[in-house]
Amino acid sequence: MQLVIVVLAVLGLLCCSTAAAAADTLELVLVQLIHRHGARSPLTPANASLVCPRGCGLLNYQGKDMLLKQGEYLRGRYNGSRPDVFNSTTPFFASELYPSGTTYDVRQVYSRSTDLTRTLQSATGLLKGLFPNETEYFPAVSTVQFLQDQLLLIDVSPSYHIYQQLDANKFTAQLKVFVDGVFPDHSVVTAMSVENLIDGYCSGEGSWVYVNCILTLQDIAAARNAEGRLSSLTVTQQYFQQLNSVREQWNAYYFPFNASNAVNVARGSLGQNIVQRMLQNMFSAIASAAKAPTNPDLADFPYKLMHYSAHDTTVMPYCATLGNDGYMLPPFGQLYLLDLLRNSSDGSYHVRAAQSVPGQTPESMHSVTESVFPLHCIREDGTPYTVTSITGTCPLYDFQRYINSSLPQSPDGTCYLAPEALAAIDCDVIGGDGPLPNTTCYFYRSYCSTVACPNGTMLSPSTYACVVLSTTSVGGSVSSGIVAAAVVASAFASFFAALFVAKLWGRRKAAKGGKYTVVAS
Repeated sequence: MQLVIVVLAVLGLLCCSTAAAAADTLELVLVQLIHRHGARSPLTPANASLVCPRGCGLLNYQGKDMLLKQGEYLRGRYNGSRPDVFNSTTPFFASELYPSGTTYDVRQVYSRSTDLTRTLQSATGLLKGLFPNETEYFPAVSTVQFLQDQLLLIDVSPSYHIYQQLDANKFTAQLKVFVDGVFPDHSVVTAMSVENLIDGYCSGEGSWVYVNCILTLQDIAAARNAEGRLSSLTVTQQYFQQLNSVREQWNAYYFPFNASNAVNVARGSLGQNIVQRMLQNMFSAIASAAKAPTNPDLADFPYKLMHYSAHDTTVMPYCATLGNDGYMLPPFGQLYLLDLLRNSSDGSYHVRAAQSVPGQTPESMHSVTESVFPLHCIREDGTPYTVTSITGTCPLYDFQRYINSSLPQSPDGTCYLAPEALAAIDCDVIGGDGPLPNTTCYFYRSYCSTVACPNGTMLSPSTYACVVLSTTSVGGSVSSGIVAAAVVASAFASFFAALFVAKLWGRRKAAKGGKYTVVAS
């Protein structure tokens, strides 16, 4: 028995010392992060001038400070004394021109934001906290037109958007049952709507209005909590957690990946676009380091930081794609980290994950709390496992195998619609001389021009109808003129996609019939 104990003890020491040795040889190569914007004024479909007199959806002082504090946290993590994260006396973001690592260097930092003021300001706020030397602080933040940002916005994912519309009535009925369980006394909801100046909106008829009233109250309450004003709303403060539970229930219906759901499997997890981009960044960094190990200026991929500033509707699908479906109520300023490390002993690459969140009230001084973000991986033999420590890593290829397990099974990807879904939106019709019957079909065909029409048809550039291809009399092949027309039609469709989507967006924002539609928040 004593011999067994001794052997186990020795094995334990060997295990621990091996892990420590392995940790010592891990060199940080690339930091990637994605975060929600900081606190903002509310988003409301009613009485906007009263609810947010200085403008709705705008970053406020508290939101700016949240991102500054996140930047300061990152500076401590990568440029400070954190040997558990970066085992070097030289700051990770140091360069030959700026050796202290406190100066923003556009050559090694790439930032991308959605095209909204609150996310753009949040991006620059984080960078300012990370690089406090304002003498050289001229940050570059890339963006694309909001309605075309398929990297950071799932709202413009055709499959997500259209199935959300098709499921809306069924899910509203389900959520109404949940809401009634949380708020059995409707007078409480009435009192909160009066406190928050939207009682006229909440007094409307129907399940849609009632559910959307609750969701709007939650949004206002979260904003007031961040401003330090929630205590003045007596009833709302008392039921703040119940309001949050309704929002979380809504999010948990739409954003996780369900491997038993045929639509989910066909289109893949909703965060695949951004996570695959991060994987691409990792492999680009590896290839670039191999080509230009001593001169970063010659590198194809010179970046040390890839930074994405977005919304809760971005980070929730990101979490789900990484296997963390339980993260469905991200607070303001929530940040997720993904580090790439190289083992200097054998040259292998590894991935590490963590998360951080700023305090949500003025009293918290927005101090940042770091915590574990579970890292799901799959070994070469198909065995899944999870890393549950802040310093834990898994091999890059194990991480990639897990991410790829939720790739789209349909070649249509985010354009996937089952035949019954196409029929439900009147988008399975071939031919026709006039315009399509609805903007949803326009939306689908404008974004998905290469797959929207069945074989033997092409997209008409003038009507967006699927037109039957004519053939020549020789061998039944499609004439070159028709092929050219099809190419032009496809290009035309892509070029004018935003125009048609703008129509759709206007319709969504109009909240027809009192329906609540989540647009990046």
